[in-house]
Amino acid sequence: MYKVLAFLLVTLFSGCIYPPTSPEVVAPPVTTPDISDEAPSEAMQVLVAPLKALGMDVKDAAKAASFFNAFADVVARDDSIIKTTADIREGYIRAETLMLQKTEMVGKYPGFGKAKDDVLTETLGLDRVSLTPEKRKETVDAFRAMAWALGG
Repeated sequence: MYKVLAFLLVTLFSGCIYPPTSPEVVAPPVTTPDISDEAPSEAMQVLVAPLKALGMDVKDAAKAASFFNAFADVVARDDSIIKTTADIREGYIRAETLMLQKTEMVGKYPGFGKAKDDVLTETLGLDRVSLTPEKRKETVDAFRAMAWALGG
């Protein structure tokens, strides 16, 4: 009987004397857009300068820059779906519409749409042409330059 009582007392007080260790609480990592520190070519910097001049607030600029970088990554990694410049334009329009819908960014920055369109028109042209490896790289560079202009 005394052994059982002693066991219960030791068990009961063991948590008070030696409290159980809890795992250290770690704050979640802070995520920032994956913006390359590498500046685009001088010609590309001139092309994306209107985006840089918009003066977007930091949160909106980070969101847009992250989107452009992610889209550049998708285009760079693809090897079977995006075959023409029209495929890029269509994919970009749909993806950006989904990214912006129901956000405060819509219409907040006059000239934002034109600045993006000008970069893509210069890079892709307006005709539907096959996406050569060179044109794909140029397109990826353009999306990364737009990200750089907003977040760099």
